Amino acid sequence: MSMAPHDITDLHLAPVLLALDARLDELGRLDPEALSYRIALESNLSDRDEASRIKGVLESVGHLVNRHGWELTWHPRGVRVAHGSHSLVLGVPDGVSDYVAGPTAPASADAWPHPESSVK
Repeated sequence: MSMAPHDITDLHLAPVLLALDARLDELGRLDPEALSYRIALESNLSDRDEASRIKGVLESVGHLVNRHGWELTWHPRGVRVAHGSHSLVLGVPDGVSDYVAGPTAPASADAWPHPESSVK
C-alpha cells in the first residue's frame, strides 16, 4: 500500500535521508581516533559512557543538516529517522557501531599494566 506525503515535512524525507546517509558515510571513513575527535568537536560531548557516545553520534550525524522536523534517535540497527508515525532506520558503518560500543577490554591479562609499572 502506497502512502502519499501528508505535509511538507514528508516531502523533505528523501533529501534529508540523502544528507544523513552522506554524513554517516563520511564518519564511517574515519579511523577510530579521528572519529572520536570529530564527534567530540561537532557534538561538544565526551565519550565517557555509551549514552554519551550515542548522543554524540546523533548530534554529529545531524550536524549542519536541515532535518525539516525529522528527529534522530538511536536504534540497535543504526539511526532512526522519525516524524510523527513515520520512521525508518539508516544503517551505520562498522566504525560508528564500534565507537558506540566503546573500548574493548584487552585480550589477555598480560596486556594490563603491572602494579610495579604504575605511576605513584
